[in-house]
Amino acid sequence: MNTSEEFRILAPTGTLGYGFSAEDFRRTVRDFAPDLVAVDAGSTDPGPYYLGAGKSFTSRATIKYEIGLLVDECLPRKIPVVIGNCGGAGGRPHLQWVNEIVMELAAERNWKLRLGVIDSEIDDRDRLKQIVSAGQSEQFESGAELTHDAIDDATRIVAQLGPEPVAEVFAEEPDVVLVGRICDDAIFSALPILKGFDRGLASYAGKVLECGALACEPVEMDVLTAVIGREYVIFEPGAQHRRSTVKSVTGHSLYERENPFEQAGPGGIVDLTEVTITQETERSVRVQGVKFIPQPYTLKLEGACEVGYRSACIAGIADPILIEALPSVLETVRSRTEKRLESAGLSARSISFKRYGVDAVPLNQRADTFPASAPSEVGVVIETIADTAEDSLAICHEVAGSLLHVDYPGQLNTAGNVAFPFSPAEFPVGQCFEFSIYHLIHVDDPNEFSTITVKEIGGDHA
Repeated sequence: MNTSEEFRILAPTGTLGYGFSAEDFRRTVRDFAPDLVAVDAGSTDPGPYYLGAGKSFTSRATIKYEIGLLVDECLPRKIPVVIGNCGGAGGRPHLQWVNEIVMELAAERNWKLRLGVIDSEIDDRDRLKQIVSAGQSEQFESGAELTHDAIDDATRIVAQLGPEPVAEVFAEEPDVVLVGRICDDAIFSALPILKGFDRGLASYAGKVLECGALACEPVEMDVLTAVIGREYVIFEPGAQHRRSTVKSVTGHSLYERENPFEQAGPGGIVDLTEVTITQETERSVRVQGVKFIPQPYTLKLEGACEVGYRSACIAGIADPILIEALPSVLETVRSRTEKRLESAGLSARSISFKRYGVDAVPLNQRADTFPASAPSEVGVVIETIADTAEDSLAICHEVAGSLLHVDYPGQLNTAGNVAFPFSPAEFPVGQCFEFSIYHLIHVDDPNEFSTITVKEIGGDHA
């Protein structure tokens, strides 16, 4: 157990690769003297493509710059650095990608360090099937039970780990820890929990820290600190022109929660029923009353499967007559195109339209009609998905051409009713994936689906 009564954590930003103030980071490391620098590097928010394709949604250049900045400041001071959800989606290719960047930096900057790597991609799919067959899986925003077919069809499956694997790797005193898919709060909470601090407080602190200064005024992807005591946590931003306020921290405490009083995670629930949030200083906030309620241990699985190749086309419409008739016109375009495709031997997995300016961003359920006062302009995004990239692009071209020349009631012009901002108007997007697994599984061992390695790099080590 830690003999100190406080544990100090610095989060440099809300997402690695999205930027933060180097000046404020360096100054805060020096003045705040953190026990841990930790950062979240990923999310499912950008969609299933990145998990399925094994690609990062942030650039290599920015990731390399920011990791270099973190380790350059922390390594000489013996401050451990934890990077979770490496490469965005946290799969094995993403983890290897970040690992390669660290190795490259170590060679360039003559770093000598102990590197811990935690892989959470699942290879043993038979084990998952056993769990499903034993009735130890459940839906999690998936809308369907987990099946053996879904497990077989997934291009990649990851387990969203809790804090236990990170705590285990710290037994070997690493300088830098890279983690695949992991609960965002666990990136920050694992080490203080290992040091004997309350799991509820540490998990709550991690949930606020994972977004950096988005829990401050003004908001920004920037530095945020937390001091975890035995019965409290104090938040304060790194930049002097920002403030942690009761309003900003309370508001962020509601982030990503169905129930504002509960923060569910692997192994239990953080209970916020009796929380008090008070202004500590002009720039800091104190939170007390957080409790942790143990629950049977669950891990969230995320799996993506390929559903074909996507192409897209953007069309602008300003004709008020066409705009008024647009819902029925788009259905006419779809049905006419599908008949032509059938004659040509082409088959689309899906043809869809998103009408920006009307209802492209769904909020609950909307009727497929325009409001009483229709917009003056509508942007239509055509999306086609087919088995091959060539077919997808050909089908998208057919749909765009049909929209360009479609007839509709009250039509005055036979051409020029639809504008395309690009030439070619249609463009390939690439492989298309969907989340086929988004489920919870019950496990006895929190570390069952994690693989931990620790190695020396730099100096005389390869």
